[in-house]
Amino acid sequence: MNTIFTKLNLLTISCLFLASSVMAQTVQQKAKITNQYNTQLLRELEQSFSTKAQKEKEEALQMAQQKGWEVKMKFEDGRYAELQKVTATGEPIYYITYNVDAAKSTRTNFLNSGGGLGLNLNGDKYDCPCLGWWISSCLSSRI
Repeated sequence: MNTIFTKLNLLTISCLFLASSVMAQTVQQKAKITNQYNTQLLRELEQSFSTKAQKEKEEALQMAQQKGWEVKMKFEDGRYAELQKVTATGEPIYYITYNVDAAKSTRTNFLNSGGGLGLNLNGDKYDCPCLGWWISSCLSSRI
């Protein structure tokens, strides 16, 4: 039964992947779209935001050490939190994951190790800004 379930799911995933690649943009279409980007401005903004976030994080870590705040937390319900910055009034701001139940309800957990599909898609230590951030795995790999 489990083998049939696994094969059916792999077949479904393969079909979805193939269907999405058929509907994807061509190289020429991508070039036409990205040609209109102001890439220099985007790089400058990226650098500016990155520098600001890094400075805010360093300040928050210093304040956490002084005030005895936790920097990283794992909650009983599976959520993670990590200190990011401090408000102007000195209050800590944490990024917290809230999608634990969503992952279970959409059966995303079946993709992980031991998830029933025989796959090993955990997202651990995967850093690709073009795909976005899988915050939960980023935090869990550092806790």
